[in-house]
Amino acid sequence: MQQESILVIDDEISIRKTIRILLESEGYYVDTAENGSEGLEKISAFDFNVVLLDLRLPDMSGMEILQRVFCEGHDLVVIVITAHGSIDSAVEAVKSGAFHYVTKPIDHENLKLLIRKGLEKKKLIKENLILRDTLDTKGAFSGIVGQSKQMKELVELVKLAAKSDKNVLIIGETGTGKEVIADAIHFNSNRKNHNYMKINCAALPESLLESEIFGYEKGAFTDAKNRKKGIFELADKGSILLDEIGCMSLNTQAKLLRVIEYQEVRRLGSEKGFKVDARIISSTNENIEEAIETRKFRKDLYYRMNVARIEIPPLRERKNDIVHFVNHFINKHSRIEKKEEITVSPEAMEVLVDYDWPGNVRELENVIQRAFMFDVEKTIGLEHLPKEIFHKAMAVSIKLPDGGATLKDITEEAVKRALELTNGNRTKAAQILGVNRESLRRWLKSDPKKEDA
Repeated sequence: MQQESILVIDDEISIRKTIRILLESEGYYVDTAENGSEGLEKISAFDFNVVLLDLRLPDMSGMEILQRVFCEGHDLVVIVITAHGSIDSAVEAVKSGAFHYVTKPIDHENLKLLIRKGLEKKKLIKENLILRDTLDTKGAFSGIVGQSKQMKELVELVKLAAKSDKNVLIIGETGTGKEVIADAIHFNSNRKNHNYMKINCAALPESLLESEIFGYEKGAFTDAKNRKKGIFELADKGSILLDEIGCMSLNTQAKLLRVIEYQEVRRLGSEKGFKVDARIISSTNENIEEAIETRKFRKDLYYRMNVARIEIPPLRERKNDIVHFVNHFINKHSRIEKKEEITVSPEAMEVLVDYDWPGNVRELENVIQRAFMFDVEKTIGLEHLPKEIFHKAMAVSIKLPDGGATLKDITEEAVKRALELTNGNRTKAAQILGVNRESLRRWLKSDPKKEDA
């Protein structure tokens, strides 16, 4: 992972040293400059992620540096440093493009938090720009792979949902590609040029989830040292993806329902609300109807979220799409690994198609990605697949008599299938069966019909 880099521009040596020690202990690369001229030189020479900028410097003002940085097109998170008596200047800096400000004496925990938040925002903006560029150049539905009847019908539903401005509920098992569908809806909608915010409701505890969704006022709780905008506020005129909505608590559901009904958000710790215009796309891998019956999910919220409904079929129900996904992921990881495009052997492809993929598309991509770790030169073969894949695929494809079978019958059929998959290659067949080649040879020797295989 690339180390994040930070430049500290401050004329006080004690502040430069203190911040440097603090942030280096957090794993950042830190450089310093004692005046504006030195700072601008280092910004031009090195690709920093964050700049901590004192507004009062001996040779030029921090505002002048800020303006030059953004005029020259540097992609930086700028956090300004100011004295208590100069808050107005700091606020002006934020309006001019700075991410936030800290006051002297600097609260170290608050500074670390602001840096993390700034980097997260920068990453999100970058991901959105990359995704938007990809969609513009390749077509907004390029991420939806498959030619089966189910997938063609799904694409038509996504197109209809994108044209509408109604809330959408996407339902599908884990790994089916719910986020890809949500992305396609947003980037084909009339909101595509505005912010697209995402949050996983299952990944955060209730208190943190609410603060991320609704935001909070300074002093709303112990660690609320500054006002924070929630994703509804950040996504005004854009879209929000609430992933795994079924994991949201009833208390948070009630607050979300109020936002939808009144199109109004109230930050935690505030008595006043303000209007927002954000389209909600939600997704879940749970049975929401069952959650409603057991009173784990509000029926009134469900009706608000389920205006447009898209159900993604699991991969096992659209076997015809597996070959398309395999080729898609090979192309993708060939580009990532900077390798020439490779192929899949017929035997390996047969195993991949036979497998039921409980982890769906995500599991399939993981298998292809793992195959690249073997430094495949031209072809992905059976030896590059995880054993559990071809074991389960082979077990499904073994044909046994309706009236039952003996252990000998099962063994015969398993060996027959393994030899078919490997075109008679006994070494590979033994690998599939989980035995050594000598054991397979002894068994074939005991059965003259198999010895000729």
